Amino acid sequence: MARSYVRQNVVGIAAFIHPRHFAEGTERLIEQLAVPDKRAEIRSEMEGTDGWENWYRHVGFDWGRVIVGKTSDSKYDGLIGKSVAEIASTQQEDAWESFFKLVKASAFVLPQSMTEANKILAMQQDFVSFCTDVGPAGGDSFASHPRAYGSFPGLLSTSRRLGSRPVLRRHVPVAQVCPRDERGGSRETGRHHTKYVDAAARFQSR
Repeated sequence: MARSYVRQNVVGIAAFIHPRHFAEGTERLIEQLAVPDKRAEIRSEMEGTDGWENWYRHVGFDWGRVIVGKTSDSKYDGLIGKSVAEIASTQQEDAWESFFKLVKASAFVLPQSMTEANKILAMQQDFVSFCTDVGPAGGDSFASHPRAYGSFPGLLSTSRRLGSRPVLRRHVPVAQVCPRDERGGSRETGRHHTKYVDAAARFQSR
């Protein structure tokens, strides 16, 4: 099931760690994570300091708002698309333990760092456009931007409630450039894409 798109970034989960720990390179940091005192130091910084791009602070100190998109460790294959908190619960371990293991597994994550109010405010600005850097067929090997999961109708619904036709105008061309098959549906996204285009046509006609 696609999640509400309140995250606007995709980062390597290691980016949650203060950059000073990478002074000797990523491989050296990974080695140091085996030391309990090093993990405690990193956790303390993430929980209690600012003045740097502290992603843990950005998501409200909540591992439930950090969605795992992909890892290099096959043991997480069935857990892609779940939050760090959900993975910790499944693995029956503390979320911080899961975090450090995911750093070692080179995970990338989707931090839910924007509130619904942030998103609505951004949609209302004339200078904002809508796009994605992931194609329309994401598959199930990684969690990606919602375009791959047919979430455009949700944007249309929000746009209409806001009375924001400019939002629609900036977004419709994104759908129209997708290849379409002889039935009028998108080869990549099928019924989800068709639903989006049909909804866009109805909205524009009003």
